[in-house]
Amino acid sequence: KKLGICIALLISFFSANAEEILVGGTLTEDLVFTSENVYIVYKDLRIPEGITLTINAGVTVKIDQGRGILVLGGNLLVDGQQNNEIDSIHFVPNHLDRFDGWKWKGISYTGVAGVNNKISYANIVDAEIAVDIYNSTGVIIENSCILNNQNIGVRLYNSKDCEINNCLFQDNYDGIEMVATNGEETSGNLVKGCVLKNFNHNIYLLKAFGGMFMDNLIKLNLIEDGNNGIWMDNGGGEAFGRNMISKNIFINNDYQDLFILPTLLPNCM
Repeated sequence: KKLGICIALLISFFSANAEEILVGGTLTEDLVFTSENVYIVYKDLRIPEGITLTINAGVTVKIDQGRGILVLGGNLLVDGQQNNEIDSIHFVPNHLDRFDGWKWKGISYTGVAGVNNKISYANIVDAEIAVDIYNSTGVIIENSCILNNQNIGVRLYNSKDCEINNCLFQDNYDGIEMVATNGEETSGNLVKGCVLKNFNHNIYLLKAFGGMFMDNLIKLNLIEDGNNGIWMDNGGGEAFGRNMISKNIFINNDYQDLFILPTLLPNCM
């Protein structure tokens, strides 16, 4: 059922009559993207604290080379389901030629605190890092397809209580990365019900020296066809806390299904 949903999300037809609207810079008031238009991000689109960008079902957002959407303490609400009907939202590079191979920057969160930060029923393709969550809390990504991104599908960097549910990660270099750096904490995050088919690490967990990595749950995922299924790495120092990897299915990962560096072993269950 999950794969069927993701495949359906990828099937869309862009209206030839849609008006293209250029967007960029720092938002100074709340804004809504509607499906009557195609939006072109021609320079970084910044969402500061106290501002909400809402993207309605059926919207296509095209992003120029080297540009991205930066949530800087504000809110980004992306929901491709409206009135119980799914009309997915598309984030794609603004390629002018089908042979263009460049990537756009991606969607990044810095210093946000959940509430209205959610991506649901979206396709995010051909970015450098599709979604980069940095020092943030409570971001939700669900029912989405994250495909063909240059570096990482989703990165959780010193972030807490985020959820990644029922998503397809395919043909990215790494699927999901979770990182805790010195003196910082990555905890309480959930990865559940996803399908991961990526080139290198399907899931990469890094506790750098002095980082705190605890109470994360990776559950009920299908993890296949990567160089490694799950790679867990301790950058040194004491490992403490409890993380859980439970009821996942590993298929045809080339080197290791689950690899745990010895110093991280006490931190895992």
